[in-house]
Amino acid sequence: MDFGSKYVYAYNCSSEEDLSDSGDESNVLNIASTQPFAEAAPLSLTHAVASGGAGDIVKVEEKHDSSNKSDTRRKTKQKRRLRKADTNVLSVQFNHLLKPTEMHAGDIIRCEECSVIASHLSKIKPATGETAEPLWECEFCRHHNSTDIEQSDLPKQEDVTYLVEPAPVVHGADMTGLDNSIVIFVIDISGSMSSTTSVSGTFRMPNAHKQQQRAAENFGGEQMIRDRHQSYVTRLQGVQMAVDANLDTLIKEHPTRRAALLTFNHELTYYGDGTREPLVIRGDKLDSKEDIILEAEEECKNELKPILETKQRLVERVYDLEEGGQTALGPAVVFALHLASKRRGSKIVICTDGLANRGIGNLEAANDEKSEGNVKKAAIDQGNEFYGSITDVARDKGVSISVVTMKGTTCFIPLIGQMADGSGGQVTIVDLTNIRDEFASILKQQVIASNVSATLIVHRGLYIRNPANSEIKLNKSERDIGNVTKDTEVTF
Repeated sequence: MDFGSKYVYAYNCSSEEDLSDSGDESNVLNIASTQPFAEAAPLSLTHAVASGGAGDIVKVEEKHDSSNKSDTRRKTKQKRRLRKADTNVLSVQFNHLLKPTEMHAGDIIRCEECSVIASHLSKIKPATGETAEPLWECEFCRHHNSTDIEQSDLPKQEDVTYLVEPAPVVHGADMTGLDNSIVIFVIDISGSMSSTTSVSGTFRMPNAHKQQQRAAENFGGEQMIRDRHQSYVTRLQGVQMAVDANLDTLIKEHPTRRAALLTFNHELTYYGDGTREPLVIRGDKLDSKEDIILEAEEECKNELKPILETKQRLVERVYDLEEGGQTALGPAVVFALHLASKRRGSKIVICTDGLANRGIGNLEAANDEKSEGNVKKAAIDQGNEFYGSITDVARDKGVSISVVTMKGTTCFIPLIGQMADGSGGQVTIVDLTNIRDEFASILKQQVIASNVSATLIVHRGLYIRNPANSEIKLNKSERDIGNVTKDTEVTF
């Protein structure tokens, strides 16, 4: 843990400040008059303050009485009550999980009152005639705990690891210790993925001629290709090249991992590792989560081969993809997650440029400006519930989900991005010039622990601010974090 300072900053006044929505902080009440201050008319203020807390809205109603009617006005402003910036912050960085620490062989000794764990600073009072068992007085709440351990049984260092129960197999490692986790590329091949972007230089692809012919037919590509110094690349082509390059990296760095390909437009097409005939899911099945899971369960019976053996066939499948149709993002994520959840430490990389508008997880109404307010709100709530449930499953199964989208596109990132935020993945907005590097960055992020939670308990002389209500002072704060990587960091 890292603290903002070795000292606690104690306020003599309120630890909050008011921020005006208008941005005028120097004169919140904005009392403007051309008359001298001495001639200003009496001012009466009526305050309507919401319940305290971060982000509270404070309404200030102003009334000015003046003999000069041109200066008389009534104005209502809104302000936000925010916490002042200070050093009362604690940061927890989870890369410490990779560092060796003392593995304590004894049992965890918790305070019966506040749940604090006895540490190297704790003092055990031996049993006496008055007490049948040794006592430990909690340093945080002063509760006296009966215990059956002695002083010598306590940890000797401040950073200690306890083995509560044997750890499950992580990172997809088998009994030999080889990494056989799965990387599933979930690629949008809807019609919008045929949009072209100008890039410097030229490019060469295995099916370049066919791709350029299609661009010429649909987007005036004949004129574009005549330019010797520029090439016009579709979004799908950019994704294809990025996947190809990163499969090469996987072979070099993780040859025993498994890679699979799943595409979605108005239907789902699962290619697996490229060595078998693809599975196509279409029609009413896209509207049923249960049907999609049943299809995924059947595919789980087909063992994926290491990327070292399947790369060539998989790349051929990738370059054969063509754009067209709608965007069945929700069904694709459900299918991919059910496959990936069979091996902890697996990754799902979603690449999309459009709004989910087919099957479960449909967000079309949520983003439609013509939708009525209640219809739009209901669609957003349903989207939050659907993609939130995806996040919960991913956290529980140790699967990270990353979302890659294109600049200038509408994907409703606030909703689908929660899958990445809650599972240890990334949300990345790219252009075609850097998509390859962004893919590489995602693949390097490895989930090092799943089902992670963090609990902060402070001494009775301190308190933790309640994020929901600053008037409530806590002595314990719990965070359900889920999957973490070596770069994960949370603050209290």
